[in-house]
Order: sequence, then structure tokens, then C-alpha cells
Amino acid sequence: AAVKDKVLKTLSDHKMLENTDEIVVGFSGGADSVALLMAMNRLKEDYDFSLSAVHVNHHIRGDEADGDQRFCRDVCDRFGIAFYSYDVYALSEAEKRGMGIEATARKLRYESFEKLKADQNMDFFLTAHHGNDTAETIVFNMLRGSSVSGLVGIPPVRDCYLRPLIQCSKNEILEYLSSLGEAFVEDSTNSDEAYTRNYIRRTLFPSFERVNPNFLTAILRLSGSAAQDEDYFSKELDKITSETDLSALHPAVSSRYVCAEYEKLSDGEGLSAAHVRQILSCLSSNEEKSIDVPFGIKALV
Repeated sequence: AAVKDKVLKTLSDHKMLENTDEIVVGFSGGADSVALLMAMNRLKEDYDFSLSAVHVNHHIRGDEADGDQRFCRDVCDRFGIAFYSYDVYALSEAEKRGMGIEATARKLRYESFEKLKADQNMDFFLTAHHGNDTAETIVFNMLRGSSVSGLVGIPPVRDCYLRPLIQCSKNEILEYLSSLGEAFVEDSTNSDEAYTRNYIRRTLFPSFERVNPNFLTAILRLSGSAAQDEDYFSKELDKITSETDLSALHPAVSSRYVCAEYEKLSDGEGLSAAHVRQILSCLSSNEEKSIDVPFGIKALV
């Protein structure tokens, strides 16, 4: 019941089901995505939307990955849910693009979603990110040296991507599946601690639990507070025009402005704190200066 209630609350808080006809659940076959698909399948009569699922096979785990794909197709057949699947090759693409495997797999997954959105005219994609994922993201960002915006974690809504499970914990999800008697598949790479997120999940979180058994609630509260602050700052950024003297602004505003402008040009890549400081220090100078930043972009002051 906790999962269903929290999903309903998240859907209504963020007005996720308004003007929605076609909803697609990103379906890996793991516990989280099975729980999300089951919850949405139970809601579709009340909210009058059409539900389908999409599975992306990254071909990282050979036969195991093919088995996951069959499992997902079988679940959808059992419930009469339209099923779409895409084959991508993360290992060879990672080499080609010069990126890590995790980042490449994520990029290929979202590229598949965008293709389906265009081909089938879908409205929204639901991904099964939950509270523990947000906590992992925040800890990951903190340890890597992030700004306050990294404490926001995973937003409930980003463009056409909605995350109805974002307030649920992993334990609540497992209890929900157990109450329904639904099976799910386990990804063998989830236990490989060479992946930083797995190390955070399996080694750091149990240590956090010793300090505060409710550490997840505490981190999610921090995330909500950071999201509120970021919302305030984004409204301040909207007030900046070409006439604004950036050097007169508080660094909390001017640094965010510099980062936002960079993200527009770099296709969403973040700017390092060192580069931001360099640009801000040039703002107070009276002469023209230019700074080279990554991706062949130049900051001209």
C-alpha cells in the first residue's frame, strides 16, 4: 500500500497525469521497473491512459540480458501491455564514443526512448528511479565535489520523463512486489563493486545506517531543501538580461548564471568549479579576457 499511496501522491503533486494519453514505462525487468509497471497498470482504468513498456537490451551480459528481455515480454503478454524492445551495443559504442560503459548505456537507453517517442507519438516515459537512487546520486555527487545543485538528486519530472517512485524506498518496493507475488530479474552487474554506485549502495549505506537508521529520509529531506533553493535561484537567473552587470551580482547568482550558459552550449555538460572561479575573477577586471573551457567553448569577458 505504501508504494501505491506514494505513487498516487507523486503523480498528483507534480500533475503528472494531466493531458496524458500514451504512457510508456522503461522496463528492465528489475524489481523497481516491475513495481512501477504493476502500479501504473492498476491506475490506468481510473486515469484513462494507454500503457505500454519499452525494454532496452544493452548486450553487456550476453545470455542473461536476452533472458531479461524474454522475461519482460512475458510479463507484458500476461497483462496485455504493449511491449517495445530495442537492441543496443553498449560495449562497442563506449569504445567508439570514448565514454564509460555506464554513461554510454544510459545515453543509448535514452536515445532508444527518444526514437520510440518520435515513432509512436508517445507523451511521457516513466522511469523507475526511487528514493535510494536519489540518495546514491547525492552521495556520488558530494564525493565527486559537486555544487549545491548536485544535492537535488534526481528530479521527479524532467521534460517528458516522469519518476512516480521517487518517494519510495527500495524496501517498500520489494514489500509491494512480495504482496503481489510478482517475480523480477536480478542484474548480475548490480553486485560488482567496481561500479561506484554499487559500492555506495552496498558498503557506504549500511555504514550510514549505523549512524542514523533513517538516513534515507534525512538525505531526501536535504534533497527537497536543495531543490527549493535551486528553484529560487532559477527565478533570479530569469531576471538577468544583456544589460545586467554580472560582477555586481552575488557569486551565488553569477556562478549559477555562468554554469547555465555553459550547459546550453555544451549539450548539458557541467562546468568545473575551477573554471567557474576563473570566469568570475575575470568579471571584476576592466580589460577584455578570454578563457578556454572544455568542448571547444570560449568564455569571453
